Amino acid sequence: MDQTTPLQKALAYHQAGRLRDARIGYEDVLKRNPDNPDALHLLGVLESLNGDQQAAVQLISRAIELQPNFPEAHNSLGNVHKVCENWPAAETAYHFATKLKPDFAGAYLNLGVVARQRGDLDGALTACEKAIAIDPTFAPAHFNRGNALREMNRLTDAAQAYRETLAKDGQFEGAGRNLAITLQAMGNAYMQNAAWAPAADAYAEARTLGLTDAALNNNHGNALKNLGYLSEALDAFAEALRLNPSYAAAHNNIGTVLEALGEPAAAIDSYQHALNAEPGFPAALNNLGNALRALNRATEAVSAYERALATDPDFLDAQFNIAHA
Repeated sequence: MDQTTPLQKALAYHQAGRLRDARIGYEDVLKRNPDNPDALHLLGVLESLNGDQQAAVQLISRAIELQPNFPEAHNSLGNVHKVCENWPAAETAYHFATKLKPDFAGAYLNLGVVARQRGDLDGALTACEKAIAIDPTFAPAHFNRGNALREMNRLTDAAQAYRETLAKDGQFEGAGRNLAITLQAMGNAYMQNAAWAPAADAYAEARTLGLTDAALNNNHGNALKNLGYLSEALDAFAEALRLNPSYAAAHNNIGTVLEALGEPAAAIDSYQHALNAEPGFPAALNNLGNALRALNRATEAVSAYERALATDPDFLDAQFNIAHA
């Protein structure tokens, strides 16, 4: 004999995504008992899913009126206010939920989300860490902690938080991408400090995670070039051009690698591609001059340097090169 109550059946429909059947079930319960706080709460959650936030607030508020010590309902009310971007009301509701249920990890997570939306990154971090202290396996809290840390520019910590997210839930939506974006930012910071090896490692991991970004591949190529891995650098620049065929910087960088490999004629072609994509590109014009000079085409080299200086009169490399052409 089925011992499932009508409310439990309606909730099962709700959890299975059968929202029409769930609504019928909740409404049947409320016909028999209009003051059933559980049915009012769950019907309010359903209304929010269906986009009727006003009805959701009314139903959940009625459930709380009937049962004030109802942390799940306070949390759900906060969720509705969050959908409406009513951050103060959402925060108040989540605080009520955590006061009534101090080990309510989900409510602390939601407090963190609201704090981040308000620009309170320290508050967001604290709330997420409280959620993690309650439930260390709670992947959404690790993810949102990572988001707060990334916005605080604590990139190494953010990357670790995203890794923790994936360790808890390997399919967590957005975690892999956010980790890749963070690694790209870490690589950029390493490049600014001429730390080529950690930059190359960060870019390589970001690419492994599936981040398809022309600038990422171009920067990875630069890091590899500075480490002397010229063949691998060419592959990275080629991938940048596959993603963006008119990427002038990548064409220019291929030219510099070809020159380093002793192929100035091939380098000239790359510099011309760079200039076709970005006429007047000073670095490409200066490098073109160097390649022409390597082929003893001094007059053309001087012309390239002059064009570079016409675009950027303060370009020291071009000034030096034209003086020694």
